[in-house]
Amino acid sequence: MNTKNTNFYHKNGIAIMHLARDLITMQIGDRIPTITDYTEILGVGRGTIQNAISFLEETGSIHLEKQGQKGTFLQAIDHSALWPHTGWGTLLGAMPLPTGPVLTSIDGACIYALRQSGFPFASSYTVSNHNRLNLLNEGTLSFVVTSKMGMDASLERYPNIETAVELTDCTYSSPVMLLHRPEIDDCIKDGMRLGVSIRSSEQQYIANRLREYADFQVSEMTIMECNQALTAGEIDCIIGRPEAFETRFPFSDYYPKDCVWQPITFLGCDRTSTIPVIACNRNVYGMSKLVRSIMDRENMFKVQQDITTGRQKVDLF
Repeated sequence: MNTKNTNFYHKNGIAIMHLARDLITMQIGDRIPTITDYTEILGVGRGTIQNAISFLEETGSIHLEKQGQKGTFLQAIDHSALWPHTGWGTLLGAMPLPTGPVLTSIDGACIYALRQSGFPFASSYTVSNHNRLNLLNEGTLSFVVTSKMGMDASLERYPNIETAVELTDCTYSSPVMLLHRPEIDDCIKDGMRLGVSIRSSEQQYIANRLREYADFQVSEMTIMECNQALTAGEIDCIIGRPEAFETRFPFSDYYPKDCVWQPITFLGCDRTSTIPVIACNRNVYGMSKLVRSIMDRENMFKVQQDITTGRQKVDLF
């Protein structure tokens, strides 16, 4: 094998891929970075960048126009021709299980935005933000949907994950609360037995915050085991979102129907627990930028409102 030729094609291929990922999110008339910019960003020579640009033009993926000292501008782009050169294939995202109307509407808004982009995608619905973020961290997923609180609580565990879009006007779900047995008047007191899901960074974060106010006896289990333990009287309360129990899903059948939801507004987490966040792996060049171009804040808010009010039909698949 000719190592020199192999390195040549490898460097050119990487340059083509990175340029394609940058260009796929640009608009007609945008000024593209200079060759010098790209040599610094990608760590390759000017010739490699020039070859990559020529290749993308020759394949009909883009058309550029040089305007002297003003720079080089994008005059035309063929997204279907350019997309294969990004190396992304099919975008794969993981979203929360649509167990209630708000969760369904934010999932629906994401699907709508992806469909409008025209890029190939597939979606999955995964219980617990920990599972979603773990798959993203491993490189299995392109992006995940979680809450701002869930994201903030996971930064130390997953330093390679970053927030691509914070949908501040949209709503993720109902605020996180405590669900306790009916005979308990107030579960914020010493000695309370709290069930916490081992797969939820949100619940782990809330449990740690609650320990600042009372001496809880914390038992870590799966979500289903938490509900079953509450029914059996083995624990006094669990952490959850009321919306998740509004529809008939299997785990909602495993807790006493006369249990009481207790707000935990005093923790100051209600707002962050209801803001949706789209997260990406920072090691995947250009993915956060792509997701930001797809998940436009204003459009996402409008679509979620239209789904919530019935003006737009929800499509989750």
